[in-house]
Amino acid sequence: MRKRTSRVKAEIARPIRSLRKLTPDVGSRLIDVAMASLAVRHRETYHFNFANPREVYVADAGEGISVAVFGLSPGHRFPLECTMGYLILSNGVPIGYGGSSAIFKQVNTGLNIFDEYRGSEAAFLWVQVMRVYHQLVGCTRFIANPYQIGHDNSEALKSGAFWFYYRLGYRPALPEIREKASLEWKKMRHGKSYRSDVRTLRKLSSCDMHLLLPGARASDLFEEHWLETSSMIATRQLAAAGGRTRDQSAQRVVASVSRDLGIRSLGNWTADERQAFKHIAPFVAAANPRKWPVDAKRSMRKLLRSKGGAEEAVFARLLSQHDCFLTRLRASCRKADD
Repeated sequence: MRKRTSRVKAEIARPIRSLRKLTPDVGSRLIDVAMASLAVRHRETYHFNFANPREVYVADAGEGISVAVFGLSPGHRFPLECTMGYLILSNGVPIGYGGSSAIFKQVNTGLNIFDEYRGSEAAFLWVQVMRVYHQLVGCTRFIANPYQIGHDNSEALKSGAFWFYYRLGYRPALPEIREKASLEWKKMRHGKSYRSDVRTLRKLSSCDMHLLLPGARASDLFEEHWLETSSMIATRQLAAAGGRTRDQSAQRVVASVSRDLGIRSLGNWTADERQAFKHIAPFVAAANPRKWPVDAKRSMRKLLRSKGGAEEAVFARLLSQHDCFLTRLRASCRKADD
């Protein structure tokens, strides 16, 4: 059996031997394989249903494992997050899947191994998935949500999902839960037969778990509830624009952000690029781009256009590098929370 390394973070940082983008025809066929592998198990996922045949990557992780990553079609992308699905193949056979949301320097994701392949190589496979995403979008933090580790999820509780992530280096985000997990871990280390009871596991799974890679900083974290907060702020930006319709307000925000960033014309932008700009512009407006440094404005112009481009992974990489946008949007969210 393929076993995970004890040096998880070093393995995640190890370059993939091959990470290539498929042609649209081959990408479309692989999307069909992904959807079929779920359909026979009476499942479906947004990431596969609206996958973009023009943005399908395949990574050769070694030892017979490949990870296929699917970007979303432009019309189904989210304003801030870069949401992508993945399929794990062992010697060409689908054995697991999942989805991820990359925003700034973090990736929120989880693992689903098909029933018949569980109980053997899950840790090895999950490390390889993180390795692929790290190379694809440049993240320094992985986040597992409470549902993934057992909150309101009896299957995850029974499988010991919390300790699966904990052994890989994930730690609870809340200090009090982190301390409780540390005490439980010591009990398990000293007593080989010790098992956490269901009540304890429910407590441990009540908050996010984070895996921090070298270079990760506390100031890089974009709290998940800030997605809702920033959406509220973006809505206020639209309301303040004073248009008679939502679309008119959105066009006014686009015009304002364009002036602030020095975008003279959208005439040579594609329809997808202009539509994506309209969706993300209220979030950028909330970060007051008029007062940004020149280099931050320049990089934002490139970032905005990439949101509606052929490869949304390019947007994810550029977003992970835009510290000015992260800092200003975080500040706006904190102010709104007070």
